[in-house]
Amino acid sequence: MSQIKNILAAAAIAAVGFIGTAKAATVTLTPVVTGYYPDSSGIGVTPPLAAPAGNALAGIYQVELRLAVSLSPTDTANGFTGFGNTAFNVGLPALHLSNPVDAPGWFAYKPTVRTAGDGAKYTDPIDSSVHSSPASFSGLANAPLWDSNDDIGPSGSDLQFIFVDVGQNTAFGASDPRQTVGESNSPGTQNANLTNILNNPISLGKLFVSFDGSAAGATLNLNTNSPNEGFSLHNNTTKLNTTATGLPGQTMSLGSVAFGVTGTVPEPTSLAFLAVGGLMAARRRRA
Repeated sequence: MSQIKNILAAAAIAAVGFIGTAKAATVTLTPVVTGYYPDSSGIGVTPPLAAPAGNALAGIYQVELRLAVSLSPTDTANGFTGFGNTAFNVGLPALHLSNPVDAPGWFAYKPTVRTAGDGAKYTDPIDSSVHSSPASFSGLANAPLWDSNDDIGPSGSDLQFIFVDVGQNTAFGASDPRQTVGESNSPGTQNANLTNILNNPISLGKLFVSFDGSAAGATLNLNTNSPNEGFSLHNNTTKLNTTATGLPGQTMSLGSVAFGVTGTVPEPTSLAFLAVGGLMAARRRRA
């Protein structure tokens, strides 16, 4: 683990943009609720139910973490071809949310791909179901998508220092799915077979969180709270995952997901109309 942390120590990027500068690489991690169980007895036995509105009911929620990568011409001019690696934590508040004892920790998706780009598959870490694209794809895929996709923190279930690495010391071919993983824009687009089985933005894996149904609500936040955590880009010339240090605008965006949302917050446009309506009402009263 120390080797991995040393690699990332020089690569860590704070999630702060550079105002007034050209946008460069953005690596985005977003937690997405993809299912719900009233209790933990159904996990791995039955498919999850659709999540209730606002994730407001007490129960167990399946949360997938999605990765998206965007590069600019500046990045590609410097030899960067796409995602390299990332290390991050899943933050659960002290109240109302917890990692259930019946399904603790990080469950990584570990697909294998054909370097020609003509097939991809993975086995679900919870129910052992096999997902492949194309559906008839039955040959042995010849490369793992990730060199590493694990929670490598102090224990296997603390959701700290989840590390995902697309692979170093490798020059990827033009059709290799590892070169454009997570991308939906120029210069590359994620391989269609990966998208078919793991979406785009791509699902890195999943975890389960128990919500007690409190009206106060709670929020799951992704974070990087150590200088050893952050992200790197892959350079196909040097074969290394190295952040383009010094290029303006490089950033990693970390998302969150709320539980217990029972109402709606007006959008900024709606707020503007409300403000105008209030001013008009005040003028009528003064008249």
